[in-house]
Amino acid sequence: MYKCPKCGNINPRETRQCPLMNRRPVCIRCCHECTLYDPDPQSSWTCRFYIKNHHMYHAPERPTEAHRYVNECRKIIERKKTDETT
Repeated sequence: MYKCPKCGNINPRETRQCPLMNRRPVCIRCCHECTLYDPDPQSSWTCRFYIKNHHMYHAPERPTEAHRYVNECRKIIERKKTDETT
């Protein structure tokens, strides 16, 4: 049983991840009522949060940081594979 963190709706049929609610899924009704929702059907981005708040996007700024992060993830996956085989 899931409860929408914004309105309290129990077991919504469809949810969307909301950056305003700490990236937790909210029901569609709450998403549509948000001021950052874009109802334009030709737009592929319905949520305009990261477009209006681009400074809050937490991607690695430099490519070297991104490569280091990917390499760390690969090492963790390799360790898990070797642990499973032993």
